[in-house]
Amino acid sequence: MNNRLSQFLIAHSLKLSIFLQLIWLAAVWRWGDISRPDKVLPLMIFSVATAVPLLLLPARWFAKRPDWETVLERRERWLLAGLATAVLLIGAYYASVQRVWPWDEENSLRAAQIVAEGGAGALLRGYTELPWLGAQHPPLMMLAYGYALRLFGAELIVMRLVGVAMGTAVIILTYLIGRDLYDRATGWAAALFLLSFPLIMRQTAAAMTDIPVTFFFVLALWLTIRLVKRPSYRQAFLIAGVIGLGMLTKYTMVFIYPVALAFFIALPDVRRQWRYLSPLVLIPALFLLAWGVVAYAYGILAAQIETLTTYAALIMTNQLARQFALEAFTTRLPSALGPYNAPLIALGVIALAHRRQMADWLLLLWIGVVWLLLGLTLPDHRYFMLSFPAIAIMMGRGYGRLPTSRALILSLLYGAGALYLFVDWLRASRLFLP
Repeated sequence: MNNRLSQFLIAHSLKLSIFLQLIWLAAVWRWGDISRPDKVLPLMIFSVATAVPLLLLPARWFAKRPDWETVLERRERWLLAGLATAVLLIGAYYASVQRVWPWDEENSLRAAQIVAEGGAGALLRGYTELPWLGAQHPPLMMLAYGYALRLFGAELIVMRLVGVAMGTAVIILTYLIGRDLYDRATGWAAALFLLSFPLIMRQTAAAMTDIPVTFFFVLALWLTIRLVKRPSYRQAFLIAGVIGLGMLTKYTMVFIYPVALAFFIALPDVRRQWRYLSPLVLIPALFLLAWGVVAYAYGILAAQIETLTTYAALIMTNQLARQFALEAFTTRLPSALGPYNAPLIALGVIALAHRRQMADWLLLLWIGVVWLLLGLTLPDHRYFMLSFPAIAIMMGRGYGRLPTSRALILSLLYGAGALYLFVDWLRASRLFLP
């Protein structure tokens, strides 16, 4: 069954991607109730116009280089530098034109301005007066954004460029994880597929906390892979510091533990290497303890504990939360990943399920842990970005089964089209929420 489905997807993935793109745009126009419906028809024309050459031109024009792995090995630093430069430039431009995200980014700017004008103490004294921040988030990124404003000017673009730098690092780290788990070709395809996810560039060019926590998450996992290969206390303490910083960015960083533990168990001599696990637990706990003491002193801790305990059972106890979950899984996440990527995601799942090697299980666990825990707590589509690099690597494995690069080219083109649609996107209504 899997073999037949795999052969079908290999033969028809391009046509399926085009079909899903057009269906998605039609649905956006019909039910999205967006602020710029005039953009949908031009984007449909663009989608067809870019697909036709890929369908009609000879397949040999898009054939993969048989020596691509060797090219990547020889020119890896130059290619990564070129990719990073391109992402930085695209991200900086998008940061200059994207509309302000209501609520989250607006409040991030407000908090950062307080830091820029009055320092960390001023932020902490008024922490509970910032409902989005005070009730549920630690302060690290607000402090980082605030001091960036103090140094470089009190404009939103300054904060956004911090996110652009971190988002670029997420792309490069995705390559490195794909390379270390599989090979360079998989890592390179994964980095480009991650770029094709509309939400990645939208969030990279926004001054919020989702890209920063994703950066700390994937950095910790990449360092864990290095620890698996060459265990040392130095590496373990470095990972612990990264996890601690992630914890002070957003509490969803806690999802790192089941994933990192699985990577850790992959150590060749796991019984003798358990001693490297203790810093990964103790040092981030000290980070949180320090923040807890400060939060208690400023009257912040009680509100945050109440919010976090409420979220832990929200799906089970709240009907609106279940409607929110339905909205996330049926509309927001498909738009975040790009519906045109669905065939490659399916092919990637089949590729991993067919091989069932240690790296495949680690990748599936990474995705499964994030989706399961968020699905049971607070399934905001942005929070799922912690798993997006793993999904991109999985797509890279599926892409390896295709004879040409047409699917990757199409994903990048459609991803660019989605950014055009979303640059001033404002949804006026939702399908499953009042």
